[in-house]
Amino acid sequence: MRAVCKLGRGTPAAAFALPWLLAICVSSHPVPDKTILARGASGTEVIATDSTTRQALLWTSIAVAVFVALIQSLVATMATIAEDSRAWTFRFRLALYEHWWYTWISVLLGISLILIVLSFLAGNNGDALGILVLSSATGMTIVRYAVPAWRGRGFIVNRWLAWTGASRTAIPREKALLCGDAAQWARLCVHLAQNRKGTDADLHSTSVPSDDWGWTVWPPSGIAQDATEILAKVTEKEAVPDSELVLAKNLADAAALGSTIYNDGLAPDRSTVSLQWGSTQGFRRRVSRGISSMPINLLLSRPVTVDGYSGEGLCLAMAVLARNKGLLPNTLIFDAAHALKREKNLTFPPQWKLTADLENGSTWAPRPQKALRSYNTKAMESQVGTIGADYLLAAVELALIFADCPAEATKTWLQREMAQQDIELNRLMHQKHTQGGTVTAADLNAMYRASYVSMVMSLNNMRWRRGDTAGSLRRPDLLCGGLLVYAETGQAPAWWGEAWARDRVQQEVESLAGVWRKPMAGLVGLVEWPAEMPVDCDAQS
Repeated sequence: MRAVCKLGRGTPAAAFALPWLLAICVSSHPVPDKTILARGASGTEVIATDSTTRQALLWTSIAVAVFVALIQSLVATMATIAEDSRAWTFRFRLALYEHWWYTWISVLLGISLILIVLSFLAGNNGDALGILVLSSATGMTIVRYAVPAWRGRGFIVNRWLAWTGASRTAIPREKALLCGDAAQWARLCVHLAQNRKGTDADLHSTSVPSDDWGWTVWPPSGIAQDATEILAKVTEKEAVPDSELVLAKNLADAAALGSTIYNDGLAPDRSTVSLQWGSTQGFRRRVSRGISSMPINLLLSRPVTVDGYSGEGLCLAMAVLARNKGLLPNTLIFDAAHALKREKNLTFPPQWKLTADLENGSTWAPRPQKALRSYNTKAMESQVGTIGADYLLAAVELALIFADCPAEATKTWLQREMAQQDIELNRLMHQKHTQGGTVTAADLNAMYRASYVSMVMSLNNMRWRRGDTAGSLRRPDLLCGGLLVYAETGQAPAWWGEAWARDRVQQEVESLAGVWRKPMAGLVGLVEWPAEMPVDCDAQS
């Protein structure tokens, strides 16, 4: 069964509207009561009205019911078509308004019910069956659709944020100087439109169904094209440093001017670099194209696995993982199974389970969804298992945390783009590296490889209270990257004691809660937190 414009597994639009249509048919063909007619009309009226008023009440009720049936069928059909055509951006946009839609439908049905009851009380005694059917339809709409829609609206919003957030994409190195802020991307689009003699449709020529924004009352703002599509239309000659299109003459200057190119500390002759782009850079929100690999049952408004388990955590985790892998996801570190420690011949308690430390020390402890760890591992293995063991472990942990994390906290985390490695910190470290500071290419590479540890810890140990907007929330990128440098060199990073690093570490510590130091150290391949890297933090951490 495919979902239509409602929560959960759905029924076709015709079946949804059937009770209303039945009520209309019954109401429009009243059956006279011979006994009552023999007694006279005055004996049948609870409310004294004339014939015109009685008929007005009846036909107004019928008109409202017909209107509801028609518009619900149209909207349900539109949602079904969006799913069948894999237009997930449009489908997820529709879902954002489901709770208001069913509230409105319930109100209209309630009005229709009141009118037909008044018609009955005024003497239209043939409306009794219509009242029964219409009251059942109204109750079903409220209980099965409106109430679940309001209860599930938190997940619907988070699904939209998770699938349409900033993306991290590989682009040719020679195109890196073209990338910048929203004004720079707009300038590129204007240049292409003026110099390619193409139309706006030409720029959309490589779009996929999931990109489709769909029907809208007001034209959406933002650049509709994929960043890679725009860059692909720029020639090599236009991308050279002397070109009028480039943001700056070199990557160091570009970073200072707002470029969102990551420096992952990889070889300078590598042919590709990593670009972060999204709504902050002026692009219109749209669902990640990675959604094409998703099973349909996890894309419903109430996602379920094939075995009937809730799939909300899996849906959100897969959305995040589709957007933030970077250039070499197989090198990402997440040593929950102690493979790195064994490789280094480190001594640690054989019964030590890092996953238990994560669960018990979490802000969301005791994390009841941990009971589904084995099931989530099998589900994730079919999606990301070929990337690497550490990547799979991180993906499973992320899905389990999402399943236990309150919707409001998840929303805050997603709105702060905590799923992505901190581009501002990366730009700062990139500048210090290129300006002869203490930051090395190995340090920058460690930041990238530890980024999944940082991501998981930022959600698992997020310092949050209900109603908190978390304006100062920071990912622990510097903490995790610094720990990985220590794990691989046996020494604290040279920059660890510098003022900028101390300030950043303090912000990261203030963004964490619960017990986080031991699991964070363990996930990068250490047995305990190194004494050479002191941090000012809560005593319980």
